[in-house]
Amino acid sequence: MITLIWAQNDNGVIGRENGLPWSNQKGDMAFFKKTTVGRTVLMGRKTFESMGKKPLPFRKNIVITSDEAYDGNGATVIHSLKEAIELARVEEVFVIGGKMIYDMFMPYARRMLVTRIFSDEAGDTYAPEHSWLGWNIALVGEIQNRDENNDAPYMFIEYKRSRPSVVIDLYFLASDGEKRLLATVENDMVASDKISEFLGERNWKSPYWRWMGTRGKSMMVDVGSHTEFFKLEWRTVEYDREI
Repeated sequence: MITLIWAQNDNGVIGRENGLPWSNQKGDMAFFKKTTVGRTVLMGRKTFESMGKKPLPFRKNIVITSDEAYDGNGATVIHSLKEAIELARVEEVFVIGGKMIYDMFMPYARRMLVTRIFSDEAGDTYAPEHSWLGWNIALVGEIQNRDENNDAPYMFIEYKRSRPSVVIDLYFLASDGEKRLLATVENDMVASDKISEFLGERNWKSPYWRWMGTRGKSMMVDVGSHTEFFKLEWRTVEYDREI
């Protein structure tokens, strides 16, 4: 089973400059430690390096990166979503960041543990995007008041996926005919964001969207100098079987 765990403030901020945006929220830190000690945590390379490239103690640490030669300094290093999914079939895996990693695993998650911090710090990283369709609030704890260990009130919320989810596989259709999977997302709004990121990495002009078809939608994108094509294919993820 895959569980996502993070803390966010009123603005949806979860990070700033590759670290936490708040300095004194020990209640959240204690909850995170209590929840994950003795378990398996999975993170991206940047999150791992923000912790000094040191595995969290008393936990099995997994770092996912595309760098085939990456040294995990004691953490297990994997290079694909498939490897993580295979592991999640036999044990609970807690995904702890960063933003790109949350987005990658969101379509496959069965549970989310969210610490809501009632504050308004600015930041540059936001909570993962997702649809609330198919999610139920399983547990809402009482609000914990501000004290000497916590600069802001906070509460813990648990969400569980109530039924199998429909997800979208987003493909880039290359000029040579190759069909390349860009991402698996939960709605076409997030798919558009992923396409924007993809185009931005190639320094193409701001795209103009035009939808074609009604099922198994195709997206034609005018990027100024030429046209690029993307395809969205819907499928049902049977969580109990797959993860």
